[in-house]
Amino acid sequence: MNQTIRLNRTAKSLVATVALACAIMTTSTAMADPVLWQLTASSPSYGTSMSGSFVYDRNTNSFSDVNISSTESGGTHYTILSPVWASNSGTFFFFDTIGPDLTGAKFIRIDLASLGGVLTFDGGTYYLFPIDTYSCTNADCSSQAINVSIDPLLSNGDFTELDGRLIDLDVDHDGVANANDLCPGTVIPEAAPTSGRLGHGRHALTIAGSTDFTGGDAANASYSTADTAGCSCEQIVDVLSLGKGQLKFGCSNSVMESWVGGLTLDPNNP
Repeated sequence: MNQTIRLNRTAKSLVATVALACAIMTTSTAMADPVLWQLTASSPSYGTSMSGSFVYDRNTNSFSDVNISSTESGGTHYTILSPVWASNSGTFFFFDTIGPDLTGAKFIRIDLASLGGVLTFDGGTYYLFPIDTYSCTNADCSSQAINVSIDPLLSNGDFTELDGRLIDLDVDHDGVANANDLCPGTVIPEAAPTSGRLGHGRHALTIAGSTDFTGGDAANASYSTADTAGCSCEQIVDVLSLGKGQLKFGCSNSVMESWVGGLTLDPNNP
C-alpha cells in the first residue's frame, strides 16, 4: 500500500516536485493513513542542504517524530510544531525552538497547497510546490525574514527530494503495526516473571528495546512479538484468563505454542 511522493528539484532556488501515485493529494482513502515524509535537499545556489523526516496522520490531523535539519545559517534543527500557525495536510510549519519571545526563532514551511505546476515524465506525475525557511524578526513572529526560498521554478541544477510513504503506526513500539496488533499498550520489558527470574522452559519480554522473548532453560522454541501479534506474556495470560501462575516464572512452552497456533487453552490445564 506504499505510495511515493517524490520531489525532483530542478531550480536555481531548489525546486520541489512531488511524484504522486494517482490520488495521494486528493481524497483517496490511502491519504487518510499516516504518512512518513522523508526530505533531502541540496542547493549550491544557496549553499545549503536539508534532510530529515516527520509523520503526519490525517485521521487526527496530528504530527509526530519531527526531525529536519538544514545547513543554512550555520545549521538549524527543526523538531517542533509551529506555535503560531497550524500545520495540516497541505502546509507544514516546523520551528527550531519556541519561547515567550520568538525573535530569532527559525522555521521551515513546506507548502503542498501552493502547486506551481505539474510535470509528467518517466511515467510519473510530479507536482511542484515551494519550501521556504524563515527567521522570526519580532516576538510573536508576525514579521519574518526569508532565509532560503525553494521556489517551484524549473531550471537545471540543484536537487530536492521529498518522499511520502504510507506507514502503519506502531504506537506502543512493540514491533507490530497497530492494524495487526492484538494487544495495544504492550510494555517492554514486561512485569512477568513476577518472581524476578525466568522459569525453566518459560518465555517473557525481559529486555528493554527488544521484541524477542527471552526463553528460560530448555525453552525449545524462540518467539518474538511478530509471532504473538504484539502480545507479551502478561497480556496473553490476561486474554486467556490463565491466572497468576504463568506470570510468576513466565509463559510456558505450551502456552506460547497454543497462543501462536491460535488454539484455545484450558485455563485449568495450561
